[in-house]
Amino acid sequence: MQGKLSCSKLLIILCLFAITGASPASTNSPASQLDTVKSTSLQTGIKKELHRVKFQKRTVEKVYSKEVLDQPRESPWGTTTREQKMGLEFNDKEYREIDSYCKRRGIEWFASSWDIDSQLFLRRFNLKYNKVASAMLTHRELLHTIAEEKKYTFVSTGMSTYEEINRTYKALIHYGVQLAMTNCVSEYPPKYKDVNFGVITEMKQIAAAIELGLDVDYTKNLELVRRLKDLV
Repeated sequence: MQGKLSCSKLLIILCLFAITGASPASTNSPASQLDTVKSTSLQTGIKKELHRVKFQKRTVEKVYSKEVLDQPRESPWGTTTREQKMGLEFNDKEYREIDSYCKRRGIEWFASSWDIDSQLFLRRFNLKYNKVASAMLTHRELLHTIAEEKKYTFVSTGMSTYEEINRTYKALIHYGVQLAMTNCVSEYPPKYKDVNFGVITEMKQIAAAIELGLDVDYTKNLELVRRLKDLV
């Protein structure tokens, strides 16, 4: 694609911030999981003058079926998928520590919830933003629960159809939610040839009046971000 993107605004969502319950670097050491997030991901963000961090929140027993959770899977937390998933999730105490840590350092944090209980859990922290994970565009009840809060909402669209993107856009706009929709190829980190910036202009046809952007892991591919900025 040549020339400038025909978007009024282009937002780059940097997936240095797309930390799950545990960052990849911490999955081999459950005891240091939260310390690793603070000492690596958050500190890296501070050094690079980045001001927001995003987590993921799941109620494991609701997001995954019993059959999936009972499957054998070796991890630092045990021998089943259930133990691995539970081990990766931060609990209430750990989220309170994250909240306190971020406030002391002037970092805004938020999270993408994968179920309604997780979204209701996040409300206790009075977060400024919401985030819809790519996999949740088809979860209509969750979308309505998020929309009711009327917070600025980031929506990732990895592996989604244009129909799903359009339906999500309409559902959130119906509640008067301000939002940014981001192209995401669900590859971390992606190769430049796989990013397909042209999707952003296609999304512009669906959502002309909102911010559009790219959800990308830039931590190992700064050149990708530089090229994106050249298109704006």
